[in-house]
Amino acid sequence: MADIVPPFPVDAPFGSYNAVDWYQKVRRAINDAANIHWTSITDFTGSSLAQLATRNHSDLQNILGNGDRHVSTAQAAALAAGLSVAITTAKLTGGGANGSMTFTNGVLTAQTAAT
Repeated sequence: MADIVPPFPVDAPFGSYNAVDWYQKVRRAINDAANIHWTSITDFTGSSLAQLATRNHSDLQNILGNGDRHVSTAQAAALAAGLSVAITTAKLTGGGANGSMTFTNGVLTAQTAAT
């Protein structure tokens, strides 16, 4: 347990050794009390995110998907099979032309470089 900080030394002028020492002890006590190091928390037995008042999407509750995916089963199957898409890449210069990339079953099959 942290040391109990005594009251401010009444007869010490501000800036004196005693006043500065007291201030540093108070600051250290506040900082030590406010900082909980994760290494000191070791037992999460019985812990649940449901105990939190606010739970967001990133808390990994009630999100789309199954297992460790944030996609539906159909989307996961499509990704596993490989996407077949054509994408347009942006012009590199004001007078240039767009490029394109074509993927078939997740493999790049054609590419036109942007200029």
